[in-house]
Amino acid sequence: MSDSERTVRPFKIELSLPDTVYKGFFQIDRYRVKHERYDGAMSGEQTLEVFERGDSVAVLMVDPDEEVVFLVEQFRLPTHVRGGSGWILEPPAGMIRKNESPADCVRREVIEETGYQVTELTQIARFFVSPGGATERVFLYYAEVRVPNKAGTGGGLAKDGEDICVETMKLDDFFAVFARGGFEDAKLIIAAQWLQAKRTRLPAEKLASASRTFDFQLEDSAKIVGYKTGSITAVTDVDVWVNPTDTDMILDPFRGRSVSAAIRASGAERFANSDRVREDTIADALRRELNSRSFVAPATVVDTVPGALERTHNVKRVFHVAVVPGAIGKDLVAQAETLELCVERVLEGIDRNNRGRMLSGSVYKSVLFPILGTGQGGFFNRDVVPRLVAKAIQYFKDNPKSKLNKIYFCAYSFSDREILEQVLGERIKAGQLKRLEPGVASSS
Repeated sequence: MSDSERTVRPFKIELSLPDTVYKGFFQIDRYRVKHERYDGAMSGEQTLEVFERGDSVAVLMVDPDEEVVFLVEQFRLPTHVRGGSGWILEPPAGMIRKNESPADCVRREVIEETGYQVTELTQIARFFVSPGGATERVFLYYAEVRVPNKAGTGGGLAKDGEDICVETMKLDDFFAVFARGGFEDAKLIIAAQWLQAKRTRLPAEKLASASRTFDFQLEDSAKIVGYKTGSITAVTDVDVWVNPTDTDMILDPFRGRSVSAAIRASGAERFANSDRVREDTIADALRRELNSRSFVAPATVVDTVPGALERTHNVKRVFHVAVVPGAIGKDLVAQAETLELCVERVLEGIDRNNRGRMLSGSVYKSVLFPILGTGQGGFFNRDVVPRLVAKAIQYFKDNPKSKLNKIYFCAYSFSDREILEQVLGERIKAGQLKRLEPGVASSS
């Protein structure tokens, strides 16, 4: 019966008192039950047995500073009965005692099994393990711990006979094992899925002011295509920043969370000893450059002064590029090909500016692109990054005399960084790029 045909969900249940047929460490109760069916009639009487195990907790432990996951391995007879070795990796887990909250149980189990104290606790889910026959619910948590704060020994032979081995695994290795189906415990699989989704949204750097540089040099030249981790406002060594806008060329509000908002706010001049804006420098400069135009075509590039960014971040110029349709151009549809054209036109614009600056000797040598189209454009970074990287490499190949030496992409999140590593790694295998070790300068 479909949802559209169903008017009222069944709710009537006729249930006998339980008859305990087994009682040991666990308990099995037998019930006689009738229940309302979806057609409104009552079912016939059934005799059902329920495995009464109590509720439990499980916790995925992570040290975010060391990027390490903590798991436990111990002997589990049912896994051996089903053909396994008998030993299985799990998150630390345990039964909830009478009058104990799930969170308190987590803290107790973590210290008993691993020796660590929990510094942050987040509930991931609450679920039935096997609702067809068992009452057990698992309260699944994510817990942050710190290696230096270990308070006990953990692991080893416990008083109740459990023989536990605490295993540590780097986050990258953890996700690699998960991706190839190497985990068999349901609690661990659910937690890994949650952590993977959480990780893609996390900043690539723990501190908003931190950024790292990863350089990849073209095999046949000294040109660099690479990426910088963290927020764009953490970068202080790139000449040109690229600001993605819509076709209305209106910057996002100061308090927004977009790249456009960050550039606008960071480039504004403030009153002395105040956060109040005295001059909306970059937005004002953009309006002047647009003159009477109320909107532009996709991939249009307009460059302006960097405002306060020149003083605080060593930025020499901001190039604004129309990536997605605005309100006036709402009949336009953002295309993936437009993103490639945006990259090409920005690079062409920088080279035009450089030709006019040759006599002064002060040319723009580096540029920083956000991952275009992944905000308002609605594209996934995995679909965009290969196009952007390919266009950057091709531009250098087509323009070997360009005074521009370095093209960077901003990897804000872990997901951005992983996609960039994958795409650039494929270019290394294809013989187009080679990785420079951190701290190694190119020969430019």
